[in-house]
Amino acid sequence: MDARTGVVALGAAGVLVSGVGSVAPAAATADDEQHCVLRILGRGDDGQFRTAPLVCYPTLEEALAVSDPPAGAGLRAEVAIASSSTLSTHWDGSNRSGSSITITGSDCAGGTVNLSGSWTNRISSTRNYCPATRFFDGFDKGGGHETTSTSTVNLGALNNASNSIYYGPS
Repeated sequence: MDARTGVVALGAAGVLVSGVGSVAPAAATADDEQHCVLRILGRGDDGQFRTAPLVCYPTLEEALAVSDPPAGAGLRAEVAIASSSTLSTHWDGSNRSGSSITITGSDCAGGTVNLSGSWTNRISSTRNYCPATRFFDGFDKGGGHETTSTSTVNLGALNNASNSIYYGPS
């Protein structure tokens, strides 16, 4: 889905190409929080991640259980673990609070997600597992950026101002 036009582009495998589907805005109470998972399926020649549709759950625990199946959950789950891991979880509140979006993929070799729907200009805090996660105030890694590491919690200059995110080596 192109975050600027809302057009869905299909790749050769028939999957959505870069972008995050719409999610209802975070509400004021924890009961109304949504915890979403965006699964990376591959990377296009342009560096944009191809993604599955965004799926949301009422709790972070449910979202994380889907993004990283527990060991011992059977061969199918172990294959899923081998091919997918959590790259990052981002929250709309400070200090990792509020609604969240978890990005899962096969590695941190480099790729970009353009945010769309209600996740545009919404992220306030993060937990990163890639050596470098860069938040950009424009789409397609445009404009100013803020580089975060695995120890970063709250965003600074790009608090509630990110439109695309790069996950990769430092």
